[in-house]
Amino acid sequence: MSKKAVEGKIRCDACPVACYIADGKAGACDRYANHAGELVRLDPLTIIDMAQEKGVKAVPFMRTTDGNDWDGDLLQSNRPFITAIGAGTTYPDYKPAPFIVSQEFDAVDRQVVCEPGVITEQLQQFAEQQGLFYPVDFASAGSSQIGGNVATNAGGIKVIRYGMTRQWVMGLKVVTGSGELLDLNRGLIKNNAGYDLRHLVVGAEGTLGVVVEATMRLLAFVLSSCLLA
Repeated sequence: MSKKAVEGKIRCDACPVACYIADGKAGACDRYANHAGELVRLDPLTIIDMAQEKGVKAVPFMRTTDGNDWDGDLLQSNRPFITAIGAGTTYPDYKPAPFIVSQEFDAVDRQVVCEPGVITEQLQQFAEQQGLFYPVDFASAGSSQIGGNVATNAGGIKVIRYGMTRQWVMGLKVVTGSGELLDLNRGLIKNNAGYDLRHLVVGAEGTLGVVVEATMRLLAFVLSSCLLA
C-alpha cells in the first residue's frame, strides 16, 4: 500500500478504487482514513480502542431514514463510527469490490473463514468451486453479507430443510464494546468447555459486539434427488 498527497488529500491504493482521501475522512472502502496526513486503519478493533482511549462512544454506521448518507466524517466526530466491512467492501456507487472471498479453507472439515463483508452469493459460488454447497439462501443473496446474516440469524428460502444461519456458523471473532477480541469456538465440532458464546452473538444484531470474522460450515453437494413412492 502506498500514499501520495494531492491538494491536501492522500491517495490510498489499498483497494482497486485508489481513492483520494481528505483529512479526517474515510476512504471509499471504509478501511483507511486520512488522519493529519497519515493513513490509519479503520478496523473495528482499532476504532474501539481509539474510542476507549479518548473516552468517547462508538456507534455503528447506518443509513439514515431521510435518505441522507454518511459523508465519511469519522475521525473528526466526537462519536467515531465503526465499519465492519471486509471482502464485500463497496465503491462510492455501492458496487461490491473484487476482494477475495475466503481467508482460509479446510477441505477436510469443509469450513471456510470469511470476512464479515463477504456477499452470500460469493460464498455460495466459492463453495460450488470446491464441489460443496452453502445452503443458506435469500432473494437478496447478491447483496446480503455474511456479517449481517450472522447478526440477524437469517433464515432464507431453504430454512425448513437447512435451518438458520446459526446452524452453519462454526466460529466467530468478535470485537466487544470494551475493545476485547473474542475468538469463539474456533471451528470445533464438539466443544464442551464452558459457555458457547458464539450462539449468543448470532442473532444479537451487534448488541454484544462487532463480528470481524466468521468460520462457516459447508455441505457436501447433492448431485441428484429422487422421490420414493
